[in-house]
Amino acid sequence: MYIPPKFIMPESSVLDFLKTFPFGLLISAESSDIRATHIPLEIKETKETFSILGHIAAANPHCEFLSKDVEHLTVFNGPHSYVSASWYKNINVSTWNYQAIHVYGKIRILTDSELVEVLTAMLEKYETGRENAVTMNSVPEKMQTAYLKEIVGFEFFPTRIEAKSKLSQNRSKHDFQSVVSNLEKEEDGMAKEVAAEMRKLKK
Repeated sequence: MYIPPKFIMPESSVLDFLKTFPFGLLISAESSDIRATHIPLEIKETKETFSILGHIAAANPHCEFLSKDVEHLTVFNGPHSYVSASWYKNINVSTWNYQAIHVYGKIRILTDSELVEVLTAMLEKYETGRENAVTMNSVPEKMQTAYLKEIVGFEFFPTRIEAKSKLSQNRSKHDFQSVVSNLEKEEDGMAKEVAAEMRKLKK
């Protein structure tokens, strides 16, 4: 990913970003054969680093790549929005503000027991507080066994990270504030999210 110096996301922000926007894109390639799958991904932290946990359908042809010794890529996208050049003081071109992280790495297939742990944690995370919350214990054992045969779990170990936060940092103070103000006026909720991220830069 092309990242001009002004748009480098601080390393300290990477983990929070990945946790906030966990629905990612897993990409694997070998020669000219490329596979891509959109899936929820979870972050597993250790004292020194982190790994990424996920699972895909066993019937997905992408599974063939998971056990290969190739470099995989996970892509995480944050808020993004169109930025009109009409918001600048001087004539210029329109652009798009956005945040994204590319994580490259290797994959290890999870055992059945590890996969159960991951699914249990995901349900606890997303079901807690819901009425009639679904837990692994509430799913009949026979159904669990059947569904576990239909998915493949994996742990993704990062080898390099590219993190970009393109939020008008290259614009003048006037233009930056104008972009924020105009994004906040947009009806699109994501535009407002971009404006909120931009305001954080000035705190």
